[in-house]
Amino acid sequence: MAARARRGDNSKRTLFVTHPHCAEHRIAHHPEQPKRVEAIEAAVLAHFGERSADFAHDPSPPDATAEALGRFHTKKHLSKLEGLFDKVEESAQ
Repeated sequence: MAARARRGDNSKRTLFVTHPHCAEHRIAHHPEQPKRVEAIEAAVLAHFGERSADFAHDPSPPDATAEALGRFHTKKHLSKLEGLFDKVEESAQ
């Protein structure tokens, strides 16, 4: 028989964070594609029903810090992204 999480035990909880911009994240071969994000959000809302109204909502979350990005991406990857952003900004001028 599987062990059940006690109330207040965060070991069995999931944090679901989304933003409308997530649906615009279209990068080939990246796991977070718009349809996947939309499907997860729909499943979470369907599972929790009316209780989903109690979810925390922040319409204007702050930009991610370098430290926060570093929890999920390597320094090498972040450096590549910075270089790409610089090129995009230069070409827009």
